Amino acid sequence: MRILICASLLLMTMTQAPATVRTVPAVDLDRYAGDWFEVARYPNWFQRNCAGDVRASYARRADGQIDVVNRCARADGSVIEASGLARVIDTLPYHGPLLLSTNKTELSGARLSNLKCALRAERERSTEVTNEPYHLVLDVSDICNLKCPLCVQATEPRGRKRTTLTVASAIKALSAFPGAVLRVEFFNWGEPFLNPEFLTIAQFADTAGIFSRTSSHFSIRNLPDANAIIDSGLKWVVLSIDGVTQETYEKYRVGGKLRQVLANLERLVQAKRRRRAVFPIVEWQFLALRHNLDEIQPAHNRARDLGVDVFRYGGARGEMANRIRVSDQENYSQSREYLLDGSDPLSEYDPNGQKLNQHEHDGCRWLWGKLAVHADGGVSPCWTSWQRHFDFGSIQEMPLDRIWREQNFTAARAAATGARNNTGPARLCEQCASCSAFVNAPERLSGWPTKQQIHHAAESLVAAGIGIDPSLQAEIESTCDH
Repeated sequence: MRILICASLLLMTMTQAPATVRTVPAVDLDRYAGDWFEVARYPNWFQRNCAGDVRASYARRADGQIDVVNRCARADGSVIEASGLARVIDTLPYHGPLLLSTNKTELSGARLSNLKCALRAERERSTEVTNEPYHLVLDVSDICNLKCPLCVQATEPRGRKRTTLTVASAIKALSAFPGAVLRVEFFNWGEPFLNPEFLTIAQFADTAGIFSRTSSHFSIRNLPDANAIIDSGLKWVVLSIDGVTQETYEKYRVGGKLRQVLANLERLVQAKRRRRAVFPIVEWQFLALRHNLDEIQPAHNRARDLGVDVFRYGGARGEMANRIRVSDQENYSQSREYLLDGSDPLSEYDPNGQKLNQHEHDGCRWLWGKLAVHADGGVSPCWTSWQRHFDFGSIQEMPLDRIWREQNFTAARAAATGARNNTGPARLCEQCASCSAFVNAPERLSGWPTKQQIHHAAESLVAAGIGIDPSLQAEIESTCDH
């Protein structure tokens, strides 16, 4: 009888579909703290010497940060241990919680209402929209002094004429949707800090109460003063540093000088420390490639020693300009010299070249709530469009809010939801729809903040020394009920 019961239970576990696993809306540090023990794992290179007793210990500190100790036992019984600091950052940079830290509280109600309308439009996939974009990408410079092999600077240098975004053009774009825009990315195809007016543009965004993020390689001889970067109001700076030796680093960051990068990084971190500044959050981003896997852990150690806020690593993706025009497999094949083998745990692709990380295919959101502006003023439906002949218009010739309402965006939304035989710029979206699943509607109204997210965001901001208007928090939380 016992054998039959066990067999029945085994059959049930084999045939029942697993419940959908979802992330929590916010981190509860009191519940998270303590010891976590590993019962199973996918192979990870950094655990290759762990034979057993793998655990992670988290302890909440008085300053709101978290002490982290990771340890495991080797086969000979000796212990491997690594210590670090962690902080909760997941509620700060996205959507509704951004409204808590804005210096334009009078616009918060309008922006929150627009966001909710935009998220609904993303789901319903209408060709006509009543909302405005809540997320902008402004490429402040499409000039770059490096030639990274998978970037358009190396693969399609004739796609656009190189230039930098003027302050006047940036103000046009940032002022087009005052009651809508929550965040702006100041990067895309080039190096932002090669625009001498970049920090002036960032200051305007901060004055307008817009969360801003940029991404840089930091291999710049005459980088602006670290204090000027802090004073610009930038909230997040991502630094692409894929090695800890010049030999490894320059294999991908062709033309880059690692010593210069690290010196610039150290000056920024030290200036933040002297001023006790929370922003900008400084993130070290490490692209895992065929040649640099052995330097991930040393890079992590270096980032920790310097005092970097966030260290992030992961497998690189295929050649940028081709990504929306060819299949995953073809894109992987063209970029294989640099990408990780499909069997590597960090690879973005399986051994057949199929993209593994499919969450980004859950639904194209760009056409309903986002848009991109190139350094020359050209407007694109998303930040994967590089060639000028796919532009939907130019802010030099037409106001951005009018471009958003014009035929090209309407035709693109139709193309993304099934219309074919487009002859204008909207054929870009038709190509994307033909070779990937980017255009499926999101399964649910994701991205809308819950009361708990707003509450935890407020706690995090207050812990960081940023004042919160209680009446504004109450207003936003009440909106979450509808």
